[in-house]
Amino acid sequence: MNFTKMHGAGNDFVIIEGSTEIDYSSMAATLCERHYSVGADGFMVAESDKIDGVKMSYYNADGSVGEMCGNGARCLAMFAYKKGLVDCRSFNLYTLSGEVHAEIVNDSDVRIAMGKPEYDSEFEKCFFNQRIEIGDKVFNGSYILMGVPHLTIEVDVLDKGVLLEYGPLLEKNEIFSKGTNVNFVQIVSDDEINIDTWERGAGNTLACGTGSLAAAFSLYKLKKLKNKVKINAPGGTLKVIIEEDETVFLEGNAIIAFEGTV
Repeated sequence: MNFTKMHGAGNDFVIIEGSTEIDYSSMAATLCERHYSVGADGFMVAESDKIDGVKMSYYNADGSVGEMCGNGARCLAMFAYKKGLVDCRSFNLYTLSGEVHAEIVNDSDVRIAMGKPEYDSEFEKCFFNQRIEIGDKVFNGSYILMGVPHLTIEVDVLDKGVLLEYGPLLEKNEIFSKGTNVNFVQIVSDDEINIDTWERGAGNTLACGTGSLAAAFSLYKLKKLKNKVKINAPGGTLKVIIEEDETVFLEGNAIIAFEGTV
């Protein structure tokens, strides 16, 4: 089987061309294991939709199915364009969380339109700036659905020890029915933040696209950020744009690291 290893701001993925109807959970867990295989934060399958886009399946590093991944979607879009699965620079991706529009900006950058975040879902209790007690710690956080669930916690200083200790506990807290991704955010200015993310099913990653969107949007709703935000993640820089109707866009690099067979 041929595969392509890609990353967006250090958030890395193994991508193959195949059928999105096949269950790749076991293969995803095997190939994403960093010590004994290719290694990645996630595994994706791209299937050409001959009409106007590409079908996308996403698996977390532990083999669990993910509804959506922002950086993954950008990487898969670049993969589809460079592999000839589409014949234009602007097309749709079809994911479990819905339709995403992708645009190839240049040879290294991709912009995706992610639609509108959900924060008034009848199926999930979303909130802004709410007190959360976990173990011996108290956080103030905002929780919305950005294709997948995200908790954003504003801190004065990013602390890797705090993230590694409390990220897993917050991920599995009983108030989140399907678990949650956890973003710790430091505001630099009203148009720039630093972020570090604990991803559901993957752990601490170098960047998270949906996390960047969720964090920027949550702090925008709290009137702490403007609608155009620079996101500094450990693995690189992303850009988030929020339109007046609350449609959000994510832009950044999508790089092929190497290709191989397994």
